[in-house]
This record gives sequence, C-alpha cells and structure tokens, in this order.
Amino acid sequence: MHTSVEYQEHLADIKRTLKKMESKLFVHAANLCSCSGWRNWYDSMEVGEEFEFDTDMLSEGDKNAALLVEMMEHLHHLRKELK
Repeated sequence: MHTSVEYQEHLADIKRTLKKMESKLFVHAANLCSCSGWRNWYDSMEVGEEFEFDTDMLSEGDKNAALLVEMMEHLHHLRKELK
C-alpha cells in the first residue's frame, strides 16, 4: 500500500470518478429502457411522478441497458479493489 499523501489523493479522485461513471451508466441504462421496451409505461407516467429502478430491472429492460449495467458492476468491483 502506498502511503504518500499525493498518491492517496489521486487514488481518492480515481474512486470518485469511477463512482460518478457508475451513476451515469445507471441513468443511461434507465433512459434506454424508457425509450425502448418501457416506452408505453414511460409515456403513461404523470409529470413529476417518481419511480426507482434497480439494476435487475434495467438488465431485463433492454440488451444495451444490460451491457451498461454490466459495465457499471465491473466498475464498482474495480473501485472496491483499489487500495
């Protein structure tokens, strides 16, 4: 393990970046599902209505969304492995 402050700061920045990427991939996957397989459901939602997606739902909603979820999970695993 590297103990220099500079190294640890870079590592923390990398982890924050990976976490942001995971979040963006989740949003992109939800958006793909909303304009493809879930189009009718999405169009019937009221303005301001909220719904919480989970990764299992997104994986089943669209093939490309499933790939994004897979990337997201891989990034999550890598982020947890960084020491």
